Amino acid sequence: MGRFKYILIFLMLFCFSIEGKSEVVAKDSVCMAPKSIRIFYDWNVVCVGEKVHLSLDYSNAGSILVPQIQWSTNEMTSSIVVTPKDSMEIWVRLYDNAVLVATDTVKIYATTPPQIEKINDTICKGNDAHIGVIGGAFYAWNTDGTTPYINVRPLRDTFYRVQVSDYPILENGYSNHCYTEDSVWVIVNQSARFEIIADSFFCPNRSVMLRIEEASNILWSTGDTGTMTYITIKEDTVRTSVIATDRFGCREKKTHTAIVSLPQGSIVSSVDTLCFGDELILTVLSSMAERVRWYNGGTDSELHLRPKNTLICYVDLLMADSVGGCANRIYDTIYVKECSNVMMPNAFKLGGFSKEIKPIGIYEPYKNYYFAIYTRNGKLIFESRDFNVGWDGTYKGNWVQPAVYVYYYRESVGNRKLEERGTITVVR
Repeated sequence: MGRFKYILIFLMLFCFSIEGKSEVVAKDSVCMAPKSIRIFYDWNVVCVGEKVHLSLDYSNAGSILVPQIQWSTNEMTSSIVVTPKDSMEIWVRLYDNAVLVATDTVKIYATTPPQIEKINDTICKGNDAHIGVIGGAFYAWNTDGTTPYINVRPLRDTFYRVQVSDYPILENGYSNHCYTEDSVWVIVNQSARFEIIADSFFCPNRSVMLRIEEASNILWSTGDTGTMTYITIKEDTVRTSVIATDRFGCREKKTHTAIVSLPQGSIVSSVDTLCFGDELILTVLSSMAERVRWYNGGTDSELHLRPKNTLICYVDLLMADSVGGCANRIYDTIYVKECSNVMMPNAFKLGGFSKEIKPIGIYEPYKNYYFAIYTRNGKLIFESRDFNVGWDGTYKGNWVQPAVYVYYYRESVGNRKLEERGTITVVR
């Protein structure tokens, strides 16, 4: 009798126990199979003010004749929407004809996204980067990392995404919709971040200082191990190298080339042919010269003059380097010639409006005037020493054939001899 009593008590405790989150109440026997219901939700961790949708699933609760639902929010529908301002517990009860069948409970956490501080990193190619965030309690990196700090080794500049929350993110039964998401950068230096600081062009016979900054473990090709070294430039080109490590751990060899050179340049004339009395503009072109000094003392890059005779001019190109300066003198020859202001038509129509053709704009007083027309083969077909007589397009009383002919003109004005050659096209 005593043994039967203890067995009965055990069965009663077992039947009224809660398995998981569901509470089961038996109706027709001492021990029935548990009735299973479940609350489904989209998120159970949300930001304050966000809506959460919850619904009841009692498909595994067996045969329910007259289902009745009661939520802790006093709603009686199969699904509800809540907007928690703080963490809250929500339960639901399923009744069948006013008899409690089962219950389920969920915890909804309402929080705010955490404030975080990003820790970026800059590395040399091939090294590890140590990146992370400060703030929050749970982490989800796009590398599958779940700690606040991770080590990565990218080959080029890369950003890594991380989600940070005060609650677990999609693990241990949490479905988290309230987190801070941001990117953390890793900058990968493909080469060392230091440069040799010095000019590239120098005047001859100079002692030059080369230096680097923000570097360590330095070794110059000169044997020096400090941040500076000195070289003497006598040859056309001097190359100096240094091996050093920058502040990111990149170690590399870099080379500086010092070029011995006088400032180079050229003089450009504003005209190709210069006539007596014309204005001429000479311009210095030089990417190396810092200042110029013309033969007449001018210091502008342009020189304006009206030469009367052929002129040899020069300009000094001045360049300063880190030690002093030097100059290079370049020359140009300006050729001046006597130019005629006579104009000749380039075409003549036989029997046209103009009855004859001759030079226009003859100087006066003139002397030694001469005007002639030739064929392309050099045959003389017309000549005149009187500026009032021009060519009428005939040869021995007949019109010439349409073609290109050559004219020649000369005269003397004072002590100057002027002459002009050209072609004229005769048409019918």
